[in-house]
Amino acid sequence: MDRGILATGLSYLGKREQAIESLQQGLALDPKNEDLLNFQSYTLAKWGDFNGALAANDAYMAVRPGDPNPLDSRGDVLFMAGRDDEAVAAYRKVLELKPDFSDYGEYLKLAIVYTDQKKPDMANAAFQQFAQRASPLSRLYVPGFEAQFKQTRGDFEGALASYREAVLQLGHAKQSEAAETFLRPFAGLSVMLGKGSSALSFAQQQKLDDEQLQTVAFLETQAGNSSAAQLSWQRFAASHPSVAPRAIEVDQAYADVSAAVERGNGQAALSRAASIPDFQDPHWLFLKARSHLLINDYSEAEAEFRAVLRLDHDMENYNVLVGRFPVAGMLSHYYLGQLYERTGKRDPAINEYQEFLSYFPTSQAPLSQVGDARTALKRLMQ
Repeated sequence: MDRGILATGLSYLGKREQAIESLQQGLALDPKNEDLLNFQSYTLAKWGDFNGALAANDAYMAVRPGDPNPLDSRGDVLFMAGRDDEAVAAYRKVLELKPDFSDYGEYLKLAIVYTDQKKPDMANAAFQQFAQRASPLSRLYVPGFEAQFKQTRGDFEGALASYREAVLQLGHAKQSEAAETFLRPFAGLSVMLGKGSSALSFAQQQKLDDEQLQTVAFLETQAGNSSAAQLSWQRFAASHPSVAPRAIEVDQAYADVSAAVERGNGQAALSRAASIPDFQDPHWLFLKARSHLLINDYSEAEAEFRAVLRLDHDMENYNVLVGRFPVAGMLSHYYLGQLYERTGKRDPAINEYQEFLSYFPTSQAPLSQVGDARTALKRLMQ
């Protein structure tokens, strides 16, 4: 188990080879260790080795035949691989074996896959099963999950409202850390929509045992008020002595990179990003990809946008599900369209713009990228 956790940490820090080596060393000692086989399947899938991931999952299934967990993991790997129908079949088998597996979380996963397939009615039906059957604690998270689904429908105003509801609901239940996990994407989406000021006011009003100060500092950084942000981080550090100073440094760097990207300064963003690890987190990779695109480093940008799309489909555990931020994946299609258009790849550019616009069937959309994509598509198809 320690090797598996170490490998997961190394992989998240961008240390692919070291992560895989740790798992291989453990499996050399115990080839049928179910924990290591499961960790291996996720690690390989997140780096794009889906054949290796499925082989590891086959070995995991052989150790635990008839158990729902290997099937659940298989569904997750298949979804990351873009094999949605097979993922649905795996999740359905889990439900046959154990309908309440992971507090009815399989219904939530089905809703996400159906959303990816643009099957809104089936997605909603599955999500309602989760919302109605889950434990009282899990039901507190429902508005936060609704915010994610609303993003994929292009309903960003609705997503912001649902995020606010989740923050207030969890805060009232004294689930401060959980409330902060939804306050942060609320802030990120607000900044994208030019609503950073109102988001800051909302964040400052929250009483979450000072957990909200991280998001307050993030929003103050986006507003260009670095002195206020420093004070907020100092207050957070004072009330959270168990949080390492390095963790706060990382949070500050993340905020600075986000602000530099929003200003269109890709070089400044990348210089600041170099001070922290190469986190394999979809939103972090999205910021780095945009930074590379801003300085016309197309090969790095393409690889990072592709990683965003792969990791945006990661559903390995409940914390990952809670932290999903679909708009990063949606916008990755738009920026890939830009990248391919600039490099003379007409057909891939058209495909990416069309995929991005499929999230916005109506003409009303608050993102400027929607209008830009429609204009680009007309230009390319003349």
